Amino acid sequence: MSDEITEIKPSRPLLISMFLRSFLFGALMNFTRMLGLSFGLGMIPVARELKLKGESLAAFLRRSLDFFNAHPYLATFALGAVGRLEMEGEEPQRITSLKTRIMGPLGLFGDQIFWSRFKPMMAALTILLLVSVNWPPGFNHRLTNLLIITAFFIVYNAVHFIVRWRGLTLGFKSGDSVLKVITASRLVKYRMHLSFAAAVIGGVFAVRALEFSQNSTVFSVSFIAALVGLRMKSPLWIVILFAFAVSLGVSLYIGTKLSG
Repeated sequence: MSDEITEIKPSRPLLISMFLRSFLFGALMNFTRMLGLSFGLGMIPVARELKLKGESLAAFLRRSLDFFNAHPYLATFALGAVGRLEMEGEEPQRITSLKTRIMGPLGLFGDQIFWSRFKPMMAALTILLLVSVNWPPGFNHRLTNLLIITAFFIVYNAVHFIVRWRGLTLGFKSGDSVLKVITASRLVKYRMHLSFAAAVIGGVFAVRALEFSQNSTVFSVSFIAALVGLRMKSPLWIVILFAFAVSLGVSLYIGTKLSG
């Protein structure tokens, strides 16, 4: 954490507006500016707060819409830090320099924590529970299945919502020192513990998957569907629902064949 005491105290409506706009990170990605367009949209509340007009507003938008690339969950650290510098009236060169310096770490840490560890771990836990509850295969646990999927959906998104919000508020608090805040945060310091947890769950998942696949065509197909979804970097809820839909479809097909 930075030891600096902030003089900029953004209003709660400003933070909420920027937080909600941060969910466009990734949705508006393009090969020219990557997350630049969504970053610019996230900065519009700051422009309104500063009541910018004319050439000042045009210059603000040009630098806000410039190239930016980072992990979508951690990009709020940059959004908050740049917002603070803009409200302090810092030189455009310093603002651009800050964005350039923190893009790499935000992308690296975000990929390591979420794409490589937390998301696969949550997906594996969800599938393990679903398969365990439904073994041997049957149609008696539909409510339990729905509750399991809903629970993991809520947990995963609660974590990433908190990370987005904390990133925004800490970015505003630290400003130009945001990189020190990121590297000192528990999210980054304990990512190796998350790696260990993910490895343990992955091992259990592999053993159980082998056990089930030897006795169930349905599980084998749904397992492959889940791997395809993860490989395509689809959102967790899409991976889970895709695997569940495939397993249900194969189950119905096999049931129809057997009854016929």
